[in-house]
Amino acid sequence: MHRCLLNPALERVRVNGFAFPLGVYPVEPIAPKSGYTVDFEPADGDEEWEEWPDRYVYEVLVSAERLRPLCSALLSLLPGRVYPILDVLGNDAFREIDPYIAYELVGIESLYDGLRWYEPFLFEDGLCGFGAMSEEPFMYFFLDEHKVLTVRVETSEKERVDRLLAAFELGNLGGGAENGSAGRARKPDGRPLVEVMAADAVSHEHRSVLLTPDDRPELPGPEEVSEALVDLWGMTLNIDVERNLDDDGRDLGVTGWRCLIRVEPQPDGDGGGGGEEAKPSESKDTANEGPKAASVAEPKSNNARPRVRYAEVLLAAGCWREAEDLAIQAVGKLPGGPSGVSLTDEFGPRLISADRLWRHEVVAILAGPADQPAPQPAGAPGRPESHAPRTQEPPPPHQPSPALITPPANVTTNPPTNPPVNPDDFDDPHPPEPPEIATLLDEALADDAPGRILASRWLE
Repeated sequence: MHRCLLNPALERVRVNGFAFPLGVYPVEPIAPKSGYTVDFEPADGDEEWEEWPDRYVYEVLVSAERLRPLCSALLSLLPGRVYPILDVLGNDAFREIDPYIAYELVGIESLYDGLRWYEPFLFEDGLCGFGAMSEEPFMYFFLDEHKVLTVRVETSEKERVDRLLAAFELGNLGGGAENGSAGRARKPDGRPLVEVMAADAVSHEHRSVLLTPDDRPELPGPEEVSEALVDLWGMTLNIDVERNLDDDGRDLGVTGWRCLIRVEPQPDGDGGGGGEEAKPSESKDTANEGPKAASVAEPKSNNARPRVRYAEVLLAAGCWREAEDLAIQAVGKLPGGPSGVSLTDEFGPRLISADRLWRHEVVAILAGPADQPAPQPAGAPGRPESHAPRTQEPPPPHQPSPALITPPANVTTNPPTNPPVNPDDFDDPHPPEPPEIATLLDEALADDAPGRILASRWLE
């Protein structure tokens, strides 16, 4: 089992006996207090989503040492089949959080398996949040990246939640929401007078907490854990895949994308493992494999099954769906790649991530040396990312540098017929673009330009 481990070098921030999670902590004075607030929410819904019933919503804050047992107790209220949820602070240039959700019911034992295998990531890491919901009875549980618990339950379940919180000696911090009342007193701007004082109430920092030393390749980092959980819980990215929108709903048109594709060993021996001899797959159900479903390539013994391979593709596309299709095509064209692949193949390549890039990042990839190691992610241990308090306008998302890809040889382009689209037009200086790359991107990123594969390679 490739379970993740906490970095022992990290120190926990404590304020007046309250312990903050290792991965998110305040950098300004704050007076945290364990407890909860509760409000009443009337039924709502629309044509796209089923109506949520009348419900109570709790926000719960507890010291880090008590977070795991409290979550376990609350999760025990859920029925046997649920819809898991996962939020990850990703690397997309125009979206801060990658939201994943299951659209098919998953057995609660799969949720518990993920919590057991990846406990440090889910309960301590500042780059993720997770949860689950059910429809009958209606329950919604979510632990966000600041490790604040949000619980929504239909009115008939309120007494059970109240008793459970009382068993943990958690008091109601804000009053209200008794017997169906409208809830807490609020300020003129609509914000409650009393809120839980988590790290996001003031300026704070996020960081990853996982131990990933170079000499321990079996220990997964945040990306590998996220990939494994998406497989285990049967989730998909919950975004508009037909339009290229940023967090504010603006249409970006054509942008650069960096895609990561996983290629499973094909069972029919058609050479899909990149030139290696293919053997029958041991199981078609990757969800039952647990952490092994997202394992990176490892040395193969004589008796081992063919290893999973990963490919990296740089492309220009106008939406996530187009990026997925182009990335799968690119893998099929790589030397030793699987032949005749499609999105519907059970053992075909699978798009693991598709992150949009600023134009200068695309230039850096195409112009950079292919053998240069990828830079350390911003959220890695020792490199926290600062965030403003929740009462202020949040800063733009951090833009990490992507891994380098070998550009295709002998690229020929035609002069652009439309003005270039540059959604990342800002004042930060960047090195001048090489003429051949500038011409290529002016054409590839133009308005209404067709999708285009710019570069691809196997990751070894």
